[in-house]
Amino acid sequence: KYRAGHHSTRMATYGGIDLGATNIKAVVGDDGAAVIGRDDRPTPQGPTGVAVTEAVLDALRAACGDAGVEPASLRAVGIGSIGPFDMAAGAIDQPANLPDTVQRVPLTGPVSELVDSDRVYLHNDTNAGVIGERFHAERNPDDMVYLTISSGIGAGVCVDGRVLDGWDGNVGEVGHWVVDPEGRRTCGCGRYGHWEAYC
Repeated sequence: KYRAGHHSTRMATYGGIDLGATNIKAVVGDDGAAVIGRDDRPTPQGPTGVAVTEAVLDALRAACGDAGVEPASLRAVGIGSIGPFDMAAGAIDQPANLPDTVQRVPLTGPVSELVDSDRVYLHNDTNAGVIGERFHAERNPDDMVYLTISSGIGAGVCVDGRVLDGWDGNVGEVGHWVVDPEGRRTCGCGRYGHWEAYC
C-alpha cells in the first residue's frame, strides 16, 4: 500500500467516489486499476445537501492523501451515487433516503473545482456497477441487469452492449415501482406502496 509522499505523481491517477445514503467511499487508482489510496466515512444526514457535498470532497482529499497525490493531479473522477439526479446540473435532487432537509447535493461542479478538471462523470450507482461489469469483468456481458438492494433499491441495465441511462440518469429507479397498490407503507420519497418501503 502506498503512503503519502511515496507515490510518483508522474503516473496517471484516477478518482472514484461511491456516494450512498449510509456511506461515502473514495478511492484513487492507477493506470493498472490498482487501488493506491482509499477513504470510507458515514454519509452526513444533513443538515443540508452542502454538508454531503463537503463530506464527498473530504473523502476524495483523504483518499488522495492516502495515495500521496494531489487532487489536481487526478486525470478523471467517476462518481457512482444515489439519486434521483438533475444531470444537467450534476446534482442529486431530493434524495429519498436522506432527511428532507437534504434537498439538493451538488456534485460534479465542486468535484471539478477540487481536481481542476472537467473530466468528472456522474452516474447512478447501479449504472456504475453495470459499467464495471460490462467493461472490466472477465465475461463483459452485452446484456445484463445489475440489481442493488441497500439503503435503496436500484437497477442498472445493459442492452446490446449499451448501458441505459435515460435522459436524466434515473432509468433504473426500480425501488420506486409500486408493489402494494393498497399503499400501506410510505416510501422515503413520500409516496406509498413502493418496493423500497418494504425492504
